[in-house]
Amino acid sequence: MASYQNDLVFMINDFRNKVAAGLPNFLPAGRMARISWSNELAQFAKFDVLRCTELPRPCMTSPNFPNIGSISMHHSYPGDRRDELTVMQDIIGSWILDSRYVTRKQAYFLNERADGRSVFRPALLMNEHNTHMGCAAIKYKADRFNNFLLSCTFSTVNLMKKPIYKPARQPGANCKNRDADYSNLCAVGEFYSENRQYADSRLLMELN
Repeated sequence: MASYQNDLVFMINDFRNKVAAGLPNFLPAGRMARISWSNELAQFAKFDVLRCTELPRPCMTSPNFPNIGSISMHHSYPGDRRDELTVMQDIIGSWILDSRYVTRKQAYFLNERADGRSVFRPALLMNEHNTHMGCAAIKYKADRFNNFLLSCTFSTVNLMKKPIYKPARQPGANCKNRDADYSNLCAVGEFYSENRQYADSRLLMELN
């Protein structure tokens, strides 16, 4: 996974940078973090994929990351094996694509949709407190199908009735320092007190 981590982190930070700019349907984010890779979270993701199942999602915590959020997806396809990075980019791309189902109201007051459509995955990718991530994958062949299970773990969770991010007049207006590469995000090292204590609140969980 080490050879792919920069590509995966870039993909998610590029998405967050666009969200923080207020695109396509949201107000700008005042203090959205740039995500960095964490070997510790990657180890949690490894433990997750070794369960060989997406659901139920495990509860994970550590002294460094009290509130570990996670996303897992299984992908199967026939024929020859595809490039690993391409498969992972396709999977993460589907999580990003689901952001079209996140309403502006949910961005500022996270709740479940009335139609039952889950926004768990994009909401976690959009969460302003999300400072770190790590991923792991397992691949195997069964019944002539190639199977690929990807898990990514994150430094935060989705809290119900809380904002995914707080809006501002300009992107990054409330950052201590703006990031040099992703101008709408806060630079690495931005401190979020929410990430240092266990969240005793109702969580938005992945159920399907």
